[in-house]
Amino acid sequence: MNLHDRKFRLLTSLLFVAVISILSPGCGGKKSAGDDDEAASSNVQPVVEVETTPVVKTDIAATVEVTGKVDAVRRQRILSPVSGIVLSFPQLEGQSVTAGTVLAEIRTKESQSAIAGAEAILRSATTPELRQQAQHDLDLANNTQTALKITAGFNGVLANRLIGPGELVSENTELVTLVDLSSIYFSADVPTATLHSLHAGQHCEMNFPSLATASVGGVVEGIGAQSDVQTQTVKVRIRFTSLSAAERTLLKTDMPGSAAIVTSIHKGVLVVPRNAIIRDDEKKTTEIVVVRESVAIRVPVQTGFQNDSLVEISGNGIIQDTRVVTTGASTLPDSTRVKQPAAAE
Repeated sequence: MNLHDRKFRLLTSLLFVAVISILSPGCGGKKSAGDDDEAASSNVQPVVEVETTPVVKTDIAATVEVTGKVDAVRRQRILSPVSGIVLSFPQLEGQSVTAGTVLAEIRTKESQSAIAGAEAILRSATTPELRQQAQHDLDLANNTQTALKITAGFNGVLANRLIGPGELVSENTELVTLVDLSSIYFSADVPTATLHSLHAGQHCEMNFPSLATASVGGVVEGIGAQSDVQTQTVKVRIRFTSLSAAERTLLKTDMPGSAAIVTSIHKGVLVVPRNAIIRDDEKKTTEIVVVRESVAIRVPVQTGFQNDSLVEISGNGIIQDTRVVTTGASTLPDSTRVKQPAAAE
């Protein structure tokens, strides 16, 4: 083979390799549209759908949360002043009575003994003359031994009726309790550690499991002078200020409840829902997640007053109507692309 033939064959081989390279997709050939899309999509961050709410400017109160029960200023345990037998007790528990109403009649033990003695003599009399004399003595005993009448000292409702007619009672035996429901108040057990923030005139909201209505308003009327050594609490008297007639009828003494006493108010501050707050106790940081241009950004904040649903916040760049993430904020990485409901956006 001469030199001209060898050059021709080499040139033909190179040309064949070049054509194969161009036609083969794995050897530097032109990429398909699908390849470009796959490469582009691998660099796109996934979008996370979140729930948000705006930062709101409002007033928020600091409160002292306490428990207690309903009591009455006019609440009297009526006791028997003598030992004897109950002749009558016409009033029933739950019945309303007025001042002066006879609650019970009690014959003293001495009077009952005199009558019982005359009755015994009458039963043992064997002649008409003796029976006549015994009957006279019995009538005299019944006429002279009058019953002691126990009356109500004020208008009220009877509670805890413990004694009925025909029963024997000792001196100072409790007969019934008389309660003036118009004088009811809330007796709160306040921890002594919080007394420094309390004073008369502070408003509060009370809740009772037995009432289907919303909270009932009240005002601190008095703070007890003595603490309970065991519970480390002090009795605080709260007067009802927004009690309807129906609610007053439903509330009874010794009924349990709770109260939130307002000790201070911050006006016109920024607040967010409690579930928007992210606390890290180890790092001692507090953050919220705000949404800016569809990106979630963690922002450090300082907190102030808080209640059952809201927390006061402050921090750089936090303004009214800023959208904050309320669901899953603690697990959302910084700079995550997010999507909000159409109404929020």
